[in-house]
Amino acid sequence: MKNKIKEKTTALKKKIILEEAQSYIDEKGYQNFKINELSKFCSISVGTFYQLFVSKENFFHEYALFQMDKFYNKLLEVSSLTNSPKEKILIYTKLKLQAFREKSKVVKEHITYDPLFILKLGNQNQAENIIENFLAKEFKNLSKEISFKTNNYTYLSYLYSAYTLGFIKYYFQKNPNKENIECSSNEILDNFLNGHCETTAQYKHP
Repeated sequence: MKNKIKEKTTALKKKIILEEAQSYIDEKGYQNFKINELSKFCSISVGTFYQLFVSKENFFHEYALFQMDKFYNKLLEVSSLTNSPKEKILIYTKLKLQAFREKSKVVKEHITYDPLFILKLGNQNQAENIIENFLAKEFKNLSKEISFKTNNYTYLSYLYSAYTLGFIKYYFQKNPNKENIECSSNEILDNFLNGHCETTAQYKHP
């Protein structure tokens, strides 16, 4: 019982700190943030930080997973407003572009300096798997309306996740604030469907 209470208390402390740290991390990025500054910003001691997160890298992994979990909950909330699988995939795309815009400093650093960062999360990265399961379900639902070249919807979900990330890598070579997320999201989804559907002419957005 004591161990369970301790685990829940630790998890709650981490969640509060990760929530509080968002504005600091968004401003500083990963390369420039300092543990002593972050601890002061969150009103905790450096010792408490190391008790909870062990290292700067561990903290950032926890931060990334925390953000993915928030993204997934937002995705479920917004996508519940439509029954269209294509609209649900489009919502995912818009939210992903919006999230990367809002976290542009942090994301750009990892695209530039550590492009395999997401892969390093390994088996901890449950949120990412859940998101791709969401996409696989919606691609399967969409297959009732259009004909895909494959019926491996998990494969399509991973391809689409990588495809959107590839666009974002290109997107950050320019000025992200000038990108129109609505237009970009439609373009990404249409181009992907054009490459993976048996026939493509009828799948363009108006």
